[in-house]
Amino acid sequence: MAPSISALVDHGDIEARAVGQLGTFEAGVMFARAEGIIPAPESSHAIRVAIDEALAAKRDGVKKVIAFNLSGHGHFDMTAYADYMAGKLQDYAYPAELVQAAEQRDAATVGRIAHRVAGSSLSFGAVRLGESCREIERLTGTDDWDAIGQLVATMQDAAAVVAAACRQAVEAAQATEPEAQESTS
Repeated sequence: MAPSISALVDHGDIEARAVGQLGTFEAGVMFARAEGIIPAPESSHAIRVAIDEALAAKRDGVKKVIAFNLSGHGHFDMTAYADYMAGKLQDYAYPAELVQAAEQRDAATVGRIAHRVAGSSLSFGAVRLGESCREIERLTGTDDWDAIGQLVATMQDAAAVVAAACRQAVEAAQATEPEAQESTS
């Protein structure tokens, strides 16, 4: 998260939620079908939480005003949406080994795992996760374990978001496959 958002969370003004990649893309597809706008994956995280909040309010019989920020379109993310629709995305389970290595201050292991996750994240388009990993790699040579620990926590949140969005994308793609096959028959 951005420092300004982290400050708001720390102060208790807002609540942060991690959303999986598959759920994120599922929400983005639902939003696009309803509104005619393909949201950026970052916006789809907020859409997922807004949908979840609305469903919970409906279930509980509570009237609620729910606002979210649609920060951009997903026109540059069409490959990720195509991968989601093809069932190629999956949620990512964050490696507990990295957390353990950071707790033990094992710089070599932290650097190795961060390097591996950075490469795959950036290739996949998970830029924030990849950049956090690159920063962890850089910091392993400085012995700044407080900063490394904070970045590892940030990575855990980012990895959970990527993982959930992937899982939900596959489920949604699998659910829409029969519709696509029927319409082409």
